[in-house]
Amino acid sequence: MTVPFTTCEEMLRFDAGNNAPLWKLAARYEMERGDLTEAAVMERMRDIVRVLRRSIAKHLRHSMRGQGAGQQSNQFQQASNGGAC
Repeated sequence: MTVPFTTCEEMLRFDAGNNAPLWKLAARYEMERGDLTEAAVMERMRDIVRVLRRSIAKHLRHSMRGQGAGQQSNQFQQASNGGAC
């Protein structure tokens, strides 16, 4: 497996002052890392964004019903205070 860069410094050298957007550099990295086409990398990126959006939306729905992390945090705090943790 080859990649065009492994550190930020190498990425900047790879870009050679072209000021490419970070997403393009990330796509190029993934293309070389996975031997993928740009279209395949972009589709995977879209899939990841969809998963993240669904996860956020689900969390927000649960939070509005009092079932989100806020309530879990309170339960954790109560358990900690009671010596259960």
